[in-house]
Amino acid sequence: GEGFNINPTLSLAKEWGRWVFGAGVGYLWRGKYDFGNIDENPFRIIKVEDYEPGDIFSLTGEVRYEMTPHLRGRLFGNYLWYEKSKWKESAKNIFGFSEVHRRSLKEGDLWLLGMGVQYRQKKWDCDLTLKGIFREKNKYDYVERWIVFDSFAFAFLTDTVSLTEERRNSHGDEWVGDLSVKYLLDEKTTLKSYFQALFITKNDYPSFSLHYQGRREKYSLGFGLRRVLIPHLEAEVYCKGFLMHDGERRFPALFGGGQTISERHYKGFSGGLMLTGRF
Repeated sequence: GEGFNINPTLSLAKEWGRWVFGAGVGYLWRGKYDFGNIDENPFRIIKVEDYEPGDIFSLTGEVRYEMTPHLRGRLFGNYLWYEKSKWKESAKNIFGFSEVHRRSLKEGDLWLLGMGVQYRQKKWDCDLTLKGIFREKNKYDYVERWIVFDSFAFAFLTDTVSLTEERRNSHGDEWVGDLSVKYLLDEKTTLKSYFQALFITKNDYPSFSLHYQGRREKYSLGFGLRRVLIPHLEAEVYCKGFLMHDGERRFPALFGGGQTISERHYKGFSGGLMLTGRF
């Protein structure tokens, strides 16, 4: 699900000879929405309601330098600050008892740093980008907790705990490499290829912890052909596949206990046809 969002952004760029400098600032207002049921069986129903995702403040920057008429390099970065998110978790069993938690979470700040190189010729061009994504520790708290029977609260507990930083970082560092190549067969036809490698390191929790997440990897490869049909209409056909490894992970259940998911391997394939009109 997703609420109603508003995302004003201001970007500026300036060119000095072979140098280009750019910067941007943005703010994302995220609207409230309901998750609905997230776990349902004959004995109980667990759902998340009144989810209020926190707003996001962002800063971006980029520097480009034209080394030769055919070769260009760039450095770029991004910073995201997350406001606290709030929601209500409830579990109702077959006897009519409900346990309700009001919870909140503040995601850790995100830092993105990257570099890229682009090489262009008359018939072809190549673009290589490397970037790292680093997230700081999350903060949690429990605001309220009560127990309800047939819509009447017979026990009420208030537990106003300030946001507490998690003991270790539940996020692994993310490393992404992208390589794309285009070749111009003629004035109307372009061949395209794309490769991406994604690595996410295991988080800082030990393997026996309920917050443990093992390393993850994903490799994607795609090919495509784009053709200009008429002056204002283009068609593109493409196919792509991926291989993915998802390491073992453990996580706590909403109302106590935990669950372990063993490491898994995935592979997939997709294709499509796209038409683009220009006016």
